[in-house]
Amino acid sequence: MDSSLVIVVLLTFLFSSQAYVSSGMEVPQRGPVVPTTPLLAFLERVQETAFQVLGGERGFDFKSYIDMSLKFNLSHTQKVFDGLPRRANGGVPVQEFRKFVAQYFDDAGSDLLLHEPVDFVAEPDGFLPKVKNQKVRAWALEVHSLWKNLSRKESDEVHKHPELHTLLPLPEPSIVPGSGYRELYYWDSYWVIRGLLASKMYETAKSIVTNLLYLLDTYGHVLNGARVYYTNRSQPPLLSSMVYEIYKRTHDTEFAEKALPALIKEHRFWTSGEHNVNVHDAKAGKHSLSRYYAMWNKPRPESAIFDKDSAANISNASEKQQFYREVASAAESGWDFSSRWMRNASDFTTMSTTSILPVDLNVYLLKLELDIINLAHTTGEDTVAEIFSKLSKAREEAIRCVFWNPQKGQWFDYRLHDNNDGSSHSHAWKGSQQNQNAFASNFIPLWIDLFHSDTTLVEQVMQSLETSGLVRTAGIATSLENSGQQWDFPNGWAPLQHMIVEGLVRSGSHKAKSLAEEITVRWINSNYAAYKKTGKMHEKMDVETCGQFGGGGESVIPQLSSLLPNAKQSSNPVAEMARSIILLTFLLLSSSLLLSSRASTMGVLQSGTVIPTTPLVEFLVRVQETAFQTLGGEKGFDPKWFVDVSLKFNLSHTQKVFDGLPRKADGVVPVQEFRRFVAEQFDDAGSDLVAHEPVDFVAEPDGFLPMVLNPKVRVWALEVHSLWKNLSRKVSDHVHKYPELHTLLPLPEPVIIPGSRFREVYYWDSYWVIRGLLASKMYDTAKSIVINLIYLLDTYGHVLNGARAYYTNRSQPPLLSSMVYEIYNRTGDVEFAQKALPALIKEHKFWTSGEHNVAVLDAKNTNHSLSRYFAMWNEPRPESAIFDKESAANISGASKKQQFYREVASAAETGWDFSTRWMGNNSDFTTMSTTSILPVDLNVYLLKVELDITSLARATGEETIAKSFSKLSEARQEAIRCVFWNAEKGQWFDYRLYDDDDDDSSHPHTWKGSNQNQHAFASNFVPLWIDLFHSDTTFVEQVTQSLEGSGLVRAAGIATSSEKSGQQWDFPNGWAPLQHMISEGLGRSGSHKARSFAEEIATRWINSNYGAYNKTSSMHEKLDVEACGDFGGGGEYVPQTGFGWSNGVVLALLEEFGWPHDKNFGC
Repeated sequence: MDSSLVIVVLLTFLFSSQAYVSSGMEVPQRGPVVPTTPLLAFLERVQETAFQVLGGERGFDFKSYIDMSLKFNLSHTQKVFDGLPRRANGGVPVQEFRKFVAQYFDDAGSDLLLHEPVDFVAEPDGFLPKVKNQKVRAWALEVHSLWKNLSRKESDEVHKHPELHTLLPLPEPSIVPGSGYRELYYWDSYWVIRGLLASKMYETAKSIVTNLLYLLDTYGHVLNGARVYYTNRSQPPLLSSMVYEIYKRTHDTEFAEKALPALIKEHRFWTSGEHNVNVHDAKAGKHSLSRYYAMWNKPRPESAIFDKDSAANISNASEKQQFYREVASAAESGWDFSSRWMRNASDFTTMSTTSILPVDLNVYLLKLELDIINLAHTTGEDTVAEIFSKLSKAREEAIRCVFWNPQKGQWFDYRLHDNNDGSSHSHAWKGSQQNQNAFASNFIPLWIDLFHSDTTLVEQVMQSLETSGLVRTAGIATSLENSGQQWDFPNGWAPLQHMIVEGLVRSGSHKAKSLAEEITVRWINSNYAAYKKTGKMHEKMDVETCGQFGGGGESVIPQLSSLLPNAKQSSNPVAEMARSIILLTFLLLSSSLLLSSRASTMGVLQSGTVIPTTPLVEFLVRVQETAFQTLGGEKGFDPKWFVDVSLKFNLSHTQKVFDGLPRKADGVVPVQEFRRFVAEQFDDAGSDLVAHEPVDFVAEPDGFLPMVLNPKVRVWALEVHSLWKNLSRKVSDHVHKYPELHTLLPLPEPVIIPGSRFREVYYWDSYWVIRGLLASKMYDTAKSIVINLIYLLDTYGHVLNGARAYYTNRSQPPLLSSMVYEIYNRTGDVEFAQKALPALIKEHKFWTSGEHNVAVLDAKNTNHSLSRYFAMWNEPRPESAIFDKESAANISGASKKQQFYREVASAAETGWDFSTRWMGNNSDFTTMSTTSILPVDLNVYLLKVELDITSLARATGEETIAKSFSKLSEARQEAIRCVFWNAEKGQWFDYRLYDDDDDDSSHPHTWKGSNQNQHAFASNFVPLWIDLFHSDTTFVEQVTQSLEGSGLVRAAGIATSSEKSGQQWDFPNGWAPLQHMISEGLGRSGSHKARSFAEEIATRWINSNYGAYNKTSSMHEKLDVEACGDFGGGGEYVPQTGFGWSNGVVLALLEEFGWPHDKNFGC
């Protein structure tokens, strides 16, 4: 039969079927069920037994048990299975079951063999021609190379003995998604083909289509996947799109001609029988639309245990069957599963997929009709083209009348809520039945020309998309409902990103194209970051956090894959997802973004990790933003308060209440409504910590500050000492019991907090707190702080900036070893030192590897390894999100904004947040460039870490470690001398990485003297703090002279810088840590001059602290060094009191230098 005759026959069936359904007659065999096979029924029994026997094991995968192949015939294998010994409860002993499986089955996946694609070349001619950036290009070629890992052909055994396999024999090789998805899948294949076309692998693309056509011809529809258990459902109808894309690239008319009859046949499948539903619109116009409707009413074999468990509380047999059909129909949608198909997002049994007319399905069918028109014209089938032209116009009108909502600027799914949801009668359209919840599917119509060719419409929809809440940090969220289902928030999926982006890009709107490019950059960045972290491409991504893969759903372990080619996948379902390789197409779409050869052009080029925050933090940032809109004008408004509150109820409930708050026309919540919401839903910031009496506190310890002889100073020092009681806290029991309700992290021991808004323990503050505690003889409290910091290090891989969930993505200056060393020095506690040593080595690795590590070639061509600050974050800091967003408001381009946010977070990691020290232009905060600076002080702290580890290792008998770190310290000491020291100026200067086109840490930077930042900062003198630099008297006196001449030493202490910028780590502020390190270094040198100068600085600082305390009855976070007794200002928050490190430094300086009877005290 030639193709024209086939087409005529198919069209006859098509229109007789549609007329039949439209007539209102009852469709025969309502709710069809396609039978399964005896093999499958048996394997389900094996799956169930496996779950009874092994279900508690990590990584247990239902699907692997029905993907196994029999070694012997079914009858024999069943007999052996039925004869297995069983316990009283019917369970088979584990060893017996394992033996049975090993003897009678070949592993899941063994029925497919690795296949080298015939058209694969390592770098195809014309591959991504507009991608000029070499780093992006290298990664794209790595992604391209994954096709080899995912290419399979069926074993000869499958063709020879199909009855032993659930895998269906196919005529051509395929590309599989990866991991537990070992076979060809339908809708995945569209995006696989788009990637293959970018890779110039046209023959492989055609092979996939040939296989899908084979399934369509054999079973009457394209199966969900190429397994016998998928014969009862399809997936979104994208076959025509595959054919059309291949035809556009190859102009293979013969290929198009052969495919055309199959496409018409598929159209009939989707537009007749139970898939077809009629709707009368508001003007009585009648529209034929389609829905998902699986031909199955039992548990899905691949997830039978999961389905049975879900249906356990459904008692009625017919209701159970209907539930199973709804679940299978949701699987047919490709969105398995989502609150989109559920009447109640928290109740999986309310699945009602067949009662929904989906926007996207009908858009795919419109695309099918348009593709058939184009292919029919191409192959000379004008009658076919004419018929499908009428059908496409009718469906376009149906989509407009039933789904489009002009007020919202979106297309919404339509729920069939009236009495009968069958297809045999027409449903009356009601606006209230549009599902107006935010789903990415609401924007899928943009994908096709008919909807994206109208610029006005596109810009209306684009605006709606921007305000929908779906566009997130790392891509488009699938929905806003955090239901735990994988096709819901916070997951993003490659197909949805692609269709929406492609539609926006191909519209005539510049605004839409700009938004599309931004989404593209976010998605590519996130995939790249995840790939760099794991060496794998992932099935889905968490769009809340760049570089974080998604989760949720019935497959607990996210699907991804290693680069190692292996036809037999591990039982742990991790394999690369072919759908993700749509990135190659994204790279084509975003070509205008990729023309620069600078590695800093896109975030994708930053190898910087991004550590995800939590859903709670993300929600509280939204609350913070609303609070600022509503209350921001109030005096004392503090954004941090809103991310430090604790939930009274679960997050899902609180989010729903928040989303339901009334809003004015401008979106602002009325003040009283917002205040009521906060009072009812949250406990106050700080309520998660409770006051704690330190076990080792006494009002006047024995041996307290023996060198303080002046009675007035001594009385005040005891008052400062007593403040430890005010600042001592322990984490509340509620935090330990319900950590998900708090941003505070549970810690094992009590803490000393800085004070005021700083309600939690902080990393580098703790060093000076501990120095004060040691002066106060509170050794146990000091040890408790270290135990907490080691706990954070063990839990998160680094010591966090502070003990809040929003601080997990950055650290602070590495002073843990100094804390341990000081405690050991005072207590001689070898066991304490021994326990801490592995943690100190772990922290050293964190700071000296990855993005923190930078190599510099000095003037003599010697390579030095040094470190920099580099936060694992590229979004606004949650505790100051409104400030960061405002600062970034005039930065255009998503990647530049992300880099700015990383620079800001990295500046916070330095502890100097913020200072002109980190800025390219002192008057422009957006020139923050922290990651392009090698800081003097950070590298001095790391030298101290190496020296401390050497000393502690020797003290605990770890000679090998001591030798190793002694060598490291020698190398760093030399690096500090060669890169930072300036002999002419007598100071150590920060080094700016100006010499390269990018800030990549993987290659050495060539040292240039002009790259030293010769501005006056107190950090230029921090090396004095450690013995190696203050033990040479001549050297120390040179540096002392430089400090005296720098202009930094003022009336009330050492200024942080000489630049009056308004930032708090600039002039005229002085900070306790800087006074202490410089004074202690000078004081412990062998120089009398330096000791005298150190005492003078310490005296000025102590007097100023006392003066401020006398005026305000408080200790202050920072002081104004221009005037004795004045506290400091500037920065993003009001001056704070308390204050942990200020108290500690006063006590430490008094311990070091004392205070004679006759010395004046006060301002």
